[in-house]
Amino acid sequence: MLMKKSFPFLFAFFISLSVLFSDSVSAQWVSNGPYGGIAQTMFVQGTDIYIGTLYNGIFKSGNEGASWITCNSGITTKNIYSFGYTGTALLAGSYGGGVYKSSNNGVNWTESNSGLTNMQVWSIAVNGTDIFLGTYGGVFKSTDGGANWTAKNSGLASMQVRSVLVNGTTVFAATFGTNGGVYVSTNYGENWALSNNGYTSVNMNTLFKFGSDIFLGTQNAGIYKSTDNGGTWTLSNTGVTNTNIFSFTSSGTTLYTGTFAGIFKSTDNGANWTQISNGLSNTNVRGLKILNSNLYAATYGGGVSKSTDGGANWFDAINGINNNMGYAITLNGSVLFAGTGGSGVFVSTNSGSSWNAANNGLTNKSVNALAVLSGNVYTGTYGGVFKSTDNGNSWTISNSGLSNLYVSALMAHNGNIYAATNGGVFKSTNGAQTWTLSNTGISSTTIWSLGSKGSMIYAGTSAAGIFRSTDDGANWTAINNGLTGVMIRAIGSNGTNLYCGVGGFGVSLSTNNGDNWTAVNNGLVLTENVSSFTPYNSNEFVTTWGGIYYTTNNGTNWISATANLSSNTYTGFSSLIYGTDIYVGSGPGYWKRPLSEIIVGVEKPGYEIPREFTLGQNYPNPFNPVTRIDFELKTDSKINISVYDITGREIAVLVNGFKTAGKHSVHFNASEFAGGIYFYRMITGENRFITTKKMALIR
Repeated sequence: MLMKKSFPFLFAFFISLSVLFSDSVSAQWVSNGPYGGIAQTMFVQGTDIYIGTLYNGIFKSGNEGASWITCNSGITTKNIYSFGYTGTALLAGSYGGGVYKSSNNGVNWTESNSGLTNMQVWSIAVNGTDIFLGTYGGVFKSTDGGANWTAKNSGLASMQVRSVLVNGTTVFAATFGTNGGVYVSTNYGENWALSNNGYTSVNMNTLFKFGSDIFLGTQNAGIYKSTDNGGTWTLSNTGVTNTNIFSFTSSGTTLYTGTFAGIFKSTDNGANWTQISNGLSNTNVRGLKILNSNLYAATYGGGVSKSTDGGANWFDAINGINNNMGYAITLNGSVLFAGTGGSGVFVSTNSGSSWNAANNGLTNKSVNALAVLSGNVYTGTYGGVFKSTDNGNSWTISNSGLSNLYVSALMAHNGNIYAATNGGVFKSTNGAQTWTLSNTGISSTTIWSLGSKGSMIYAGTSAAGIFRSTDDGANWTAINNGLTGVMIRAIGSNGTNLYCGVGGFGVSLSTNNGDNWTAVNNGLVLTENVSSFTPYNSNEFVTTWGGIYYTTNNGTNWISATANLSSNTYTGFSSLIYGTDIYVGSGPGYWKRPLSEIIVGVEKPGYEIPREFTLGQNYPNPFNPVTRIDFELKTDSKINISVYDITGREIAVLVNGFKTAGKHSVHFNASEFAGGIYFYRMITGENRFITTKKMALIR
């Protein structure tokens, strides 16, 4: 059961510290998702199903969607928008890398781009020995299996070709943008003529042949049908509640379409449509295919869904589709939260072994940031801030006073929530019920990052460097002395050290609260944008778009810990230490690795069962702002560890649930609280053990 009240903190593990670190050759990063992500297209060949994704290339299932494996050997551009089959080889069209070809069912791929002058391949149509490509540079044709390509654009007034279709001797090209529409060629692409009788839209998404008719899916104008090979078009939209049409498929006399708002079917040749989206976890349907009477949907954010009853009911078929962009990660009690780019929020109650979508009420699933305050979880999205008071079971929009809804970062500090937006810094003093612009003194209002150190808070901008506030955001002062760049992508603190990630210039360090900065980049790659900082004792981890690094000497040297991490372009976006592991949100997936594989001389947790219930004294004590609390359980027990202020008011729940017998530890992060005396109490099930200890927070 999810906890309803706890506190943001980092768990730590039982260690025998050494100051030496290494990147072991046997070290392994592992990822168990969260599975799903952005699927752009789908293709069936024989008994295999292929999906093309945004960010992570091609996935293949040979067991009707029960599990998926990556098929990317040889593919260097992993945004896949289209598929085709020549009879002997698979073709994959990418956004930026042109065409890839495989003659062994996707095991290996080679580029097949000779003559191709535009590498954004949206569509592939195969007819015998002829292959047509729809690209953002027009139509290309191959007569030799894709070995060579020739542009075929005479009469084509729009070069943004989203879909190509061959019907007998007629070729159709659905185009997008200025002069967009459907173009028809009756001589296999040598010449084209606009076929726009009956529709007004200029933005076309897809074409599909059903029987002797041609169906056209548009952007914001619904479905059109032609019964005379493109001579005229008739609106065929009755019952379709969304007019963004992305895909079609058919089975017998039933026609299916995928839209921005789910799936619809027609049994009367498109005259009437009925929605069939029950159980569909993501309704932005980009691809539809049928295999062995089962219906499959590729969705923009949910991976793949499957129906075994003609679309009446749907369930996820995503095992192995590791394609979520890991932009944010945080911890609330013992529950991990992962924020993704397009798939929303996921939660894990078993240390990342499995993840569940937690998007009820989250109307914008492009998540950039997560924060926790007083047991409540906040997420920053392209559509503002959402709040959950029940550990992600539900979300409510919290945008009152937030005049810019593009939220890049969130931070909890001293009981307040701060939001970094494209319109400046906003502050809430009442748990995001209302927001107030808190921007005085900041000269660039596009804010990319937030951080804190003691009572001071920091804001990193896109064009004017870093700013500091000593009065909870009421006023800000530029502190850029020594910085070599102005784009501040991440801010972190550890003891007396303040770090910032500077776009194009790596990491800079300040030991005087930002008054002066020094570049500390030995071991880093400057072109890899810094995305997050995570402290571990006196050491610091940093994630970049190219890897994860750590320093044991205040940034004088950085050592890579990237081995076996995601091999895609964007390696690290976010990070967190929890228990005995470090977690990295990557592009794609969330990856986990034992710290004992990185830290030489650190013992893994022991498993000797204690003889008594004990609650250890926190260490360090006094502390600022993080301290560790060890506790031991002689039997499996329900346990609660809570923190109280000097008045006896409960301010944080660190543990509240079942724990196995053994040694455990938890961290308390007091960054949002004032200095002073606090108490922490442990209670085991049926009150068999109750004890309280005192700790001191210094500022």
